[in-house]
Amino acid sequence: MSLDWDLRSIENREAKKESNPYLDGHIYATMYIGLPTITEKNVLKFYARMKLYDETVGEIWSRTKDEHGELQKNFPTFEQTKDWIGIKTNASPYTPTQFLNQIKKILSNKYDEIVRDIKRKIREAN
Repeated sequence: MSLDWDLRSIENREAKKESNPYLDGHIYATMYIGLPTITEKNVLKFYARMKLYDETVGEIWSRTKDEHGELQKNFPTFEQTKDWIGIKTNASPYTPTQFLNQIKKILSNKYDEIVRDIKRKIREAN
């Protein structure tokens, strides 16, 4: 299924696209975190889920290089997320429990992958 989105409810969306480079990231985040819309009512929950996903599972935002060529985290602020109130997508919604179970499953798979990799390295060393 393709991810479809609607931006018509975002105030000053054209100006925001120029000043806030986070539109695409917020659209795709709706899939990862299971909140298909950003509203006044859920913006804090939306931001908290994005932050938790980013810090536990892996980055959902690309890194950018600073003036010294060092990669810097490029995660939006809460205010930059509030700019995108009105985004609507067809992403599947998750209850809080479903969202946390998704993170648990991803982390469990990563754990299993680490164990398999270590076992393989031990076998190769012997």
